[in-house]
Amino acid sequence: MVHGAYWGVGQSTLTRGLAGAIPEADVLWEDELSQPAIFTRLEFAAVAERFHRHNAEPSAGVGHPPPEMLEGAYRALVRTLMAHGRTGLMGWSVMDLAEDLDWARSDEGDLGRHSAAVRAIFEPLDPVLVYLDGDLEAAFERAVAQRGREWFSHGQPVDESQWQQLAQKMKDEMSVAAGRIWRAFSAGGWFPAVQVDGTRLGVDQVFGAVADQLRRRGIELTGLV
Repeated sequence: MVHGAYWGVGQSTLTRGLAGAIPEADVLWEDELSQPAIFTRLEFAAVAERFHRHNAEPSAGVGHPPPEMLEGAYRALVRTLMAHGRTGLMGWSVMDLAEDLDWARSDEGDLGRHSAAVRAIFEPLDPVLVYLDGDLEAAFERAVAQRGREWFSHGQPVDESQWQQLAQKMKDEMSVAAGRIWRAFSAGGWFPAVQVDGTRLGVDQVFGAVADQLRRRGIELTGLV
């Protein structure tokens, strides 16, 4: 499970490298190259349907998928992976999916309990969390260079003054979310994790550091990033 603390820290890049290096990996993608796995995989069909209904009419009271629905999807995913025996690679984390939902934002304790429940569900898979951290400013600037300012303003042009305000708002939100997610992972028993600084190291160095740690945990990797 690959988690990036911030946009631009290298989560998608590392996932693509690992996908090419782990033989016959069952990859749950979530990046610019593909649709999020929660909208394409059978295990997440109920979750996707709930998201679609909520997003279609947010004021209707449908609400985001509750923790028990997400946990049901993860149980289904575990069954799939146990059945075919291949290494599962999640290009997003359970906190990426849950952290900003209504019930998680209203009670951080619920988020921590969900984290612990999912860790227990994944136990038969001997899960490994890869946590990419780094300098927030550097990660944000990298994300802006890669995606452009309009990505952050939902396609709308922004002048320099507007951009400075928006950029600071986004960085503040990133910092708050990263802290909340770290606490939830900790409450859920996901640490120790494979932790790498994605802004201090280059792409090949990040891949090499993560690959070395995964091999030590018995995960087969071949090829190059």
